[in-house]
Amino acid sequence: MTAGPRGRRPVPLSPKRKWMLRGVMLSAVFLSPYLVTWNQPAPSLGASLGGLSRCPRGQHCVSSEFSYILTSNFARQFQQPLPERPSHFIEPFELADDSIEGWKLLVETVRSQPGVTILETTGSYLHAVRSTTIYGLIDDFELSRLHTGTVLVRSCARLGYSDFGRNRRFVEKIRSEFAKQPREQWF
Repeated sequence: MTAGPRGRRPVPLSPKRKWMLRGVMLSAVFLSPYLVTWNQPAPSLGASLGGLSRCPRGQHCVSSEFSYILTSNFARQFQQPLPERPSHFIEPFELADDSIEGWKLLVETVRSQPGVTILETTGSYLHAVRSTTIYGLIDDFELSRLHTGTVLVRSCARLGYSDFGRNRRFVEKIRSEFAKQPREQWF
């Protein structure tokens, strides 16, 4: 063996210590999902006059932000340049009209998704949670029905900076499954 930078030789680990180190590393790998999900506090959510809560900084949230919809509609109406579209923006759901049947069908589409638990639902608001299968990370999913047939959507991971597009894919999956529903059920 060669001497280290200070002239000392590294002490070889005994077989017992090697197995203990392997056990600690292996238990850390298996327990990490439980340690991650142990402290995921629920954010303050809900619909308000201005729509749903804004997305936090980071790339783990998508939202059909009501303020962007209003400013872009205003700009189109008065032939002004459109505001810059936020990176987290996703198009809202559009119901054929402001029918309660269309809303119920959208709620059932969300309820049918695997891993989704609906926590709160009213005639114009839905809050559901879903968790990842491997690490158990929790995503909050919200819908807010306006009286114009527009349904605002927000999907956000509780932890992390990026979700690698998982929330956007989830919303688009619901959108495609909702579009497949027969529209004659609405009336």
